[in-house]
Amino acid sequence: MVHRNPPGACGREHDAGRSALLPMIVFCVMMLLLVVHPAKCSIIVGYHEFSHDPHLVACKQDTIVYRRLKRKRWPHCTTQEFLSGLHSLLAHLEANATIADVQLIVVSANIVPSHLGHQVPFLQTLGPHVVISTGHHRLHALYGFHTSPFKAAVVLVIDGMGQIDFHTLTIWIATAKGLERVSACNHCHVGSWFYHMQMHGNPTIQEVDESAVFHAPDGAYMAKAKNAITEDHKTITEDHKTWSRAVERAGRFLSENPPNSPEKKSALHAALTAVCLDQLIPVVQSHPTVQGLVVSGGVANNTPLMGTFSQKLNLPIWRPSLPGDASLAFGALWSVKPPLARPVVQFTATPLFVPPVLLNWTCETFHNYTL
Repeated sequence: MVHRNPPGACGREHDAGRSALLPMIVFCVMMLLLVVHPAKCSIIVGYHEFSHDPHLVACKQDTIVYRRLKRKRWPHCTTQEFLSGLHSLLAHLEANATIADVQLIVVSANIVPSHLGHQVPFLQTLGPHVVISTGHHRLHALYGFHTSPFKAAVVLVIDGMGQIDFHTLTIWIATAKGLERVSACNHCHVGSWFYHMQMHGNPTIQEVDESAVFHAPDGAYMAKAKNAITEDHKTITEDHKTWSRAVERAGRFLSENPPNSPEKKSALHAALTAVCLDQLIPVVQSHPTVQGLVVSGGVANNTPLMGTFSQKLNLPIWRPSLPGDASLAFGALWSVKPPLARPVVQFTATPLFVPPVLLNWTCETFHNYTL
């Protein structure tokens, strides 16, 4: 028996074959066009400018560039300084890039959004969408974690001020899934004390640091200082008065109980360290899978503090190159677009207060550091 195709059957088979090939041909042509004329990827900009350390960060795919906006920390940068810095930053990021190529500007709100004043309305006139990223300590934590070598870490943020609730010590658990704040001590005024020593001296932070390295602490003075640092201001609401009163009480204690010997200065450092460890140890013990401790915020510049943490917690410690406010734009940027891998940053100008040895973004890791 001979089987014959119905009339037109062969034509339909050929038509079906051509129809199946058509999407593949279109796909190949599109890929070829993308190779010859690659689509421009959107640029995202992080911006920090409140009262000091104004700077910009721009990101396109895996490329990140950084630029400070002023040679001095104070005062605010002008509109012209911002535009000049942004144009320069975009030129380093990509040839012929303009503000029109910027999809999003993420602004770091140093304390509360209202402090940004006229800046947000001005930024909105430029064209890109503008987002305000709040949570000063959260931005410090994001920057510290994403520059670290850890996939899971405890993040300690100690800052002179920064938070809308004026906590100066917060602890976070950081993983690829994000950040979770697990502690915000209401009565740990560590940052306030460091702030007072930085602004008023008597003693200076440098004197306290050096004494901690070379002299044993005075035990009685340490206990007295620790009680003062952790004094619970129950009668004060959580507003700016809380922080101001903590700074005032730090000054009063140091005036009435002057650390007039190297042993007392060492004891002051030991007291500040002990307050931090009282908060850190329970968190580390309850999260055994963390790979290390990240310390960020302005107080993270304190090297003896890092060494003591490493000894007591038996963890590698990561302190990024720019732990203070000169890196908040990174946190703002990564609050909306976390990096997929550990970022490498290109500096387009010398960062504020950073030694040249750190300009290649090699940061410090403290492990089994002995005082």
